[in-house]
Amino acid sequence: MPRLPIASRSRSRTRSSRSAPPRWNPSPRGRTRAPRRCFTARRSPRTRNPPPSLPGFPSEATLQLLLKLAGQYKPGLAIPALEALGELKATEALPVLEKALKAKDWPVRVAAIRAAARLHRKESVDLLVERADKEEGRMLAEIVDALRGLTGKPFGYAPGQWKEWWAGARESFEPPDKAAALLSSQAGMTTYHGVPVLSNRIVFLLDISGSMSETSGSETRIDQAKKELQRVLSQLGSGAQVNLVFFDERLEPWKKGLVPIKANLKEAQAVVQKLAPRGQTNIFDPLEFAFAHKEADTIYLLSDGDPTNGRVIDPDDILREVRKMNRLRQIVIHTISFGPSRFMRELAAENGGHYVEIR
Repeated sequence: MPRLPIASRSRSRTRSSRSAPPRWNPSPRGRTRAPRRCFTARRSPRTRNPPPSLPGFPSEATLQLLLKLAGQYKPGLAIPALEALGELKATEALPVLEKALKAKDWPVRVAAIRAAARLHRKESVDLLVERADKEEGRMLAEIVDALRGLTGKPFGYAPGQWKEWWAGARESFEPPDKAAALLSSQAGMTTYHGVPVLSNRIVFLLDISGSMSETSGSETRIDQAKKELQRVLSQLGSGAQVNLVFFDERLEPWKKGLVPIKANLKEAQAVVQKLAPRGQTNIFDPLEFAFAHKEADTIYLLSDGDPTNGRVIDPDDILREVRKMNRLRQIVIHTISFGPSRFMRELAAENGGHYVEIR
């Protein structure tokens, strides 16, 4: 199993600007400079963030520019524009959203789904119900979550169920003012620490620091974590591709990238079984490494404490860096924490995931 050394074990919050980044440092493509000055923020020439959304300037000229950019094929232009249109609740965006829901790049489709949900209109339900049977895995989960929030209905992940209901309910339907995203029954669904596993492109991050040797209930934390990870790996479907990344102050990835789990199940479970706790807790570097998986759309992070080591240590700094990395990627991050963790809760909330606390 390859082991990736951490370039610096200093406890400083961030690496010196003169230090070379680790070789797995992701460099998302598609971050193209916007062609209009009004769509770009004043920032350092070294910053490579995408242009921000403009919910505070709903002029006609701005709206038309956002509609034009949202229809672009480049994610670096389309995603921020779609996010802004959702925040503006611009009904003029519906034709653009319909086109974006068919985009080749799945992060653009995610942005379109979320924008449609924020419009909070009957026409949003039209678009999402129509698209549901054309998606699967993580994308279908995004649509279902949006539909639950729009309608308050607890239907599951069967597109036909939504279509049947909508055919009879559409004429008299009015979106509720505050519809909670209701969870349907998870019977027969694969879950990881209670969180539904709907994606087929997953990176599991598992803390193996020394504190994972502490007892939680009748077992150590590491033993509980190993059993649950082995269980979920055995239940993933034939199309699932995963990677496992174990971390203390170092990274220990199982593979260089995502691999089919069915063909590699025995090897993966054997590797998990041999894990033993050691060292400190480095959370940022495994997250950064997970983002380097270009095909991944979902991350599950399990840890028992806030970071104490790594290239970035301060929790607020990590949240800020993840926002930058995830602006165009749209990766969902689920977090599982042994004991309460404000950082883990906020990391999940800011990245469309669930937060689970194991007591």
